[in-house]
Amino acid sequence: MDDIALYPEDDEEFEAVCRSIAKAWRSEQEGGEATARLEARVYRLVEHLIARDLLDELMCPRESRLDRRGAPGYPNAFRRALRVIFAGEFEPIGTQTRSDMAIRLEYAYRHFVPPEFLKVFLTSLGVRPKVTSIHPGYESWVALNLRKAWNKHLIPEYPKSIRKLARRKKDRAWRKPGP
Repeated sequence: MDDIALYPEDDEEFEAVCRSIAKAWRSEQEGGEATARLEARVYRLVEHLIARDLLDELMCPRESRLDRRGAPGYPNAFRRALRVIFAGEFEPIGTQTRSDMAIRLEYAYRHFVPPEFLKVFLTSLGVRPKVTSIHPGYESWVALNLRKAWNKHLIPEYPKSIRKLARRKKDRAWRKPGP
């Protein structure tokens, strides 16, 4: 997708990734695709950190440096990542833009959107989504992936109908349609 390595395993690599994402954003701001590329980079980074259980380990020390009172504890991992990535930037991404982007990325994450389909999914949203809802037409996809649960920590936050669908052993919506 791009030349920035987004899979850090320790503090030093994480700092380097944050700097490279911020630098890429500064150099790409002029192009119309800059926001889509930033969203894709942040999505892949946070997805990796959550999968490796490194999110708090790598984010909390940086967040506490940003706020003398300690880490603010934003529940949205994407908002936390954007805040950490752009810490110390003279003209960082705007607060409202960062907030909207974080909501859109969390919405995609809750829908188990693979990184390669992120741009198409986000483009189809149009307006600012309600994070706790499931996009119409994605119910079976979300339930199927929830059964696999590569983001199990979100299970209680899904609507009851999705959790119930995910518990079902067999569902006709997941069977291959006949001729």
